[in-house]
Amino acid sequence: MITALPIRGVPVVHPRVSPNWPADVFGRLRLEMPISDRSGPPRGVPLSWLRTNFEILSTHVDPETTKRHLFAYLLWLFGVMFPNSHGEVVLPGLIYFAAKIVDKPLPQNPSYSFGSALLSHTYRGLCDATQKTAFTSKAPLLCVSYEFLQLWSWEYLPVGRPHIVEPATPYNYGEGVVTMSSRWMLGRKKWSTKIAKNCYPIYHDQFELLNDSLITWNPWTEAHIDMVFGSQHMPVECVRDSAFWMTRCNLLYLWFVEPYNPDRVMRQFGLYQDIPPPVPRCIDEETHK
Repeated sequence: MITALPIRGVPVVHPRVSPNWPADVFGRLRLEMPISDRSGPPRGVPLSWLRTNFEILSTHVDPETTKRHLFAYLLWLFGVMFPNSHGEVVLPGLIYFAAKIVDKPLPQNPSYSFGSALLSHTYRGLCDATQKTAFTSKAPLLCVSYEFLQLWSWEYLPVGRPHIVEPATPYNYGEGVVTMSSRWMLGRKKWSTKIAKNCYPIYHDQFELLNDSLITWNPWTEAHIDMVFGSQHMPVECVRDSAFWMTRCNLLYLWFVEPYNPDRVMRQFGLYQDIPPPVPRCIDEETHK
């Protein structure tokens, strides 16, 4: 509903990464990656380098040039969707999926389960950022899709979200897939003027005072959908995989294995929520690592 990413499809799990991946990137983009300042091999493809060299595509170009720009755009998009602790780079494992998408005609339905991959990546990022260990002296980093996490928070939680003063119907902005999050991006928003500096303690206190009556457990009501889309229909991409929303399974992304237990958040699906929630199905420690 927020991203319209597919759930049905092949897991985003790559084969073994080739040690010659920088040469593979050069072969596809016809451009050498910059030399990193750090010692050792590069950690990934720099996002700034992709933006600088492939952001603009001329109107009249040959198919090969278009293919190179599509490959570069997919790498950049994956870097935004799946940030990592190595900096603003695309992990080498994601090169495989960009190449697979570019080398074949675009299918009618998406081939990969990027929706479950985004959830798996988000769960692991939140887990790593909130649990300190004795094995590292570095402060924990929050490596998640920040746009997705922010939009999810605005939909469900009353803390730190803006007020939409001028709603905008997404379909007024041309063609393309629109989602429930389009209202936050397109509508004119008003932010609180009382929280400008040193807001972290205030947000922390507001989270501490939250109770279940203040949380929007189900933001996908008919009235809410009508407010966003007006007289237009909701895109099929938002609900095409709704049959899998209640599946209890393990979510996969590269080497991440994260449990998905929708029975712990039944209220957002319009169902009865057990309090306390039932004991979750756990993954053994070795599989999780």
